[in-house]
Amino acid sequence: MKQRRKGSGLLLGLLWLLIADVATAGDYTLVVGKAAAVCQHMLKILSEDLKAFGELKYDQHEEFTAIEWTLALDDYCRRDQLAQFDIDNDGHDDTVLKNEGCLRGVLDDSIFIYTEGKNAPQPPPHFVFDVSVAKRASGLIGQFPQGRYELRKLPKFREGTAEFYRHVGGLFRMNPFRFSGRYYVVIDNPFQQPDKGGKRFTAIVSYEKDGHLTDVCYFATRTFIRRDADVID
Repeated sequence: MKQRRKGSGLLLGLLWLLIADVATAGDYTLVVGKAAAVCQHMLKILSEDLKAFGELKYDQHEEFTAIEWTLALDDYCRRDQLAQFDIDNDGHDDTVLKNEGCLRGVLDDSIFIYTEGKNAPQPPPHFVFDVSVAKRASGLIGQFPQGRYELRKLPKFREGTAEFYRHVGGLFRMNPFRFSGRYYVVIDNPFQQPDKGGKRFTAIVSYEKDGHLTDVCYFATRTFIRRDADVID
């Protein structure tokens, strides 16, 4: 029985690798979401930016700049930005707060959602964001259990006697964007070293009205990207 299970896992792993290699551009491979237009579109952007700059340049693409952020606070080891857009795609604008705080000297992202602006923090110059304001948020993207976002549309991998999901983990870069009238969020960690399979993953998710995240695309790369500009000395 154990031999059969081991063989099945190996076959599943090989099948995943064969499927993953179908949609490849540059150093990025689209491993989940090949039928989705947004995934094919972002594969092109990711790959072109990686080739030209070594990282994704969010501020150079209209998909990301379509969201007008207001800088609410920019201090040592912290940056807060506010925007109004329909992050849950229900036809009504929400207040979205992107909070970047230091983790081991590097900025780490969390996104707080205030549905239709309810209980949202005040814009600058009256902006205040504390524990009470965070608790009033109707939704949160970030602060994931065990510091990792598990990629549950991929098969688990075995390490010893345990099985694990591949994941985006550690320090997070989370950037909402707009494509074909809908909003999505890129979840990435450019600092994350490739896993034992030699790959680092980036996810694109859709935030639902009930707070659930729907995985839309997974991308894999062997490139380890470092963003020294975000390191706080």
